Amino acid sequence: MKNSISTQTRNQRNNTLTKFIVFLSLVIFTLQFAYAQNVGIGTTTPESSAMLDVNSTNRGFLVPRMTSIQKDAISSPATGLLIYQTDNTPGFYLYTGTAWKKLSTDTDNKWLTTGNSGTTNGTDFIGTIDNLDIDIRTNNVIRVRITSQGQIEILNTGKSVFLGEGAGENDDLSDNNNTFIGHEAGNRNTTGSYNTATGYQALYFNTSGEKNTATGLQALYSNQSGKRNSALGIYSLYSNTEGNQNSSFGFKSLYSNNTGNYNSAFGDRALYSNTTGEKNTAYGHVALFNNSDRSGLVAIGDSALYNNGIGATDNLEAIKNTAVGSRTLYSNTTGTSNTAIGSKAMYSNTEGVQNTAMGANALQYNTGSVNSAFGAASMYHNTTGEMNAAFGRWSLFENREGNENTAIGYKALKSDTIGSNNTAVGTHALYYNKNRSHLVAVGDSALFYNSYGATENYHGKFNTAIGSNALHNNTKGYNNTAVGYKALYSDTTGEANTAIGSNALYK
Repeated sequence: MKNSISTQTRNQRNNTLTKFIVFLSLVIFTLQFAYAQNVGIGTTTPESSAMLDVNSTNRGFLVPRMTSIQKDAISSPATGLLIYQTDNTPGFYLYTGTAWKKLSTDTDNKWLTTGNSGTTNGTDFIGTIDNLDIDIRTNNVIRVRITSQGQIEILNTGKSVFLGEGAGENDDLSDNNNTFIGHEAGNRNTTGSYNTATGYQALYFNTSGEKNTATGLQALYSNQSGKRNSALGIYSLYSNTEGNQNSSFGFKSLYSNNTGNYNSAFGDRALYSNTTGEKNTAYGHVALFNNSDRSGLVAIGDSALYNNGIGATDNLEAIKNTAVGSRTLYSNTTGTSNTAIGSKAMYSNTEGVQNTAMGANALQYNTGSVNSAFGAASMYHNTTGEMNAAFGRWSLFENREGNENTAIGYKALKSDTIGSNNTAVGTHALYYNKNRSHLVAVGDSALFYNSYGATENYHGKFNTAIGSNALHNNTKGYNNTAVGYKALYSDTTGEANTAIGSNALYK
């Protein structure tokens, strides 16, 4: 019994000692860990500067992953808390004590060759914050410079400026001093110099032409060697290849010009069909539209000399014409040396030559030659009549086939149609005369009713009236001479009378 108690007591003491040794070992280990202040996973020699040193050759360290909503739902995040956000702008986020901040990567603050996203206008920029220029290079050669004064400098050996895809692409960059602005502007230029092209494919085919100015879509498009041309407007001087010193202003003005020189066209499609004609001047919508190879022409006004040159085969046809006014000499085709000033003056003339018309509708229906008409609607209806002269509104208004008539004064010889060799000076002189010839009337209303109601060929012929209202009422009388105010005033059918003096033979 005594031995049993002794054995039990000894066992209890041994257990107590064992527990104490284990406890002491834990305390010593803990003290050692606390002293070392680092733990190694996968390594027995953790870095002394690290609390935790994880070592692996085939695994990584994985931090908590969550969405932006889950991140923002963390209650009272500790300063220095690290997570990985999986949506919106993915990346590592660190809590700074006041806000979550995305940890930057190699691309976050750089302009990438593949493009950037998430930039802020007015905050993010390419440039400097000091007073220095910015250079842009290709092949390590400066091509573009933005100066600190805000200038944009294009730098090349030819002192040229090229802006737009394909602009000046073939320029040899010798000392050319070209300016090409627009898609493929001046694309084929090689040695051409001092050219300015602004617009889509303006001066596209130019190779050696120099000192040209082209503004507008495909202006001077076909030019190759032409020099000193100026084209302003879409397709202006489009077909020009070798023509020199032409000026074109307006849509398709001088569009077809090829080798013609010294032409000036201002207006929509002015001189549109000109190919080789030279020294022409066209101002106005479709002025000289159909002229192709005639030279030395002047057309000012819409549609002036519109058809000039159509059908012309002789070198002397359709040249030396001058038209000033809307649709003046509109129908002229082969007529030459004509001058028309006024709206629709000589509108219908086609082949007539050496005519002069001044005034709206003067010689409007003329096809004859060597006529002169001054005054609105003077010789309005003249067709084949030639060598007539009319001065005054509606003078020789009805003349159609009469020749060598002279009418000076308002409505002088107004009703004459086929009479010839008549002279009427004064308002309403020979007003009603239609088809009688060799008459002279000087003075207002002289021979006013001559030939009115005439039934015989000799009625109203060979009369001479000088003085206001002289032979005023004569209708069928012939071979009469009246000189003086109202001389032979009331005579109607008398013949071979002579009256000299005021009111002579009045009744």
